[in-house]
Amino acid sequence: MSEEKKKVPEQKPDGPKYWLVKFNARASTAETEDVELSVNGEVLIMQRSEWVIIPDRFKECADHTLIPRFKQLPNKPRKELAPVLLYPYTEKREASEEEYLLMKQKGTEALLEHIKRFGFGSGEDG
Repeated sequence: MSEEKKKVPEQKPDGPKYWLVKFNARASTAETEDVELSVNGEVLIMQRSEWVIIPDRFKECADHTLIPRFKQLPNKPRKELAPVLLYPYTEKREASEEEYLLMKQKGTEALLEHIKRFGFGSGEDG
């Protein structure tokens, strides 16, 4: 019995690739609630712990969000450990541009509805 493999969505041969990924939940309250990535002035804000589709350029950006980790012992100098990703993620599969644009449109609509209902920014700003 052969298993059916999930068909990889067709990509334009020279176009950008898209990926279905899930960003890990934040490890501490010091981290941002959402994943915020910016490439050449284009910004994507994505929920953590949810499957999202992102272009390859944003996946590469996430791969470069390294932050240093340190170890501090009493009466010893601080020691830098290996850097870790600020936005670690799990990659599930390649996706299509159509899937990305549909997901982005739904996310934009949800954001605009939220702004319409609650205003822009947090309650602290007004």
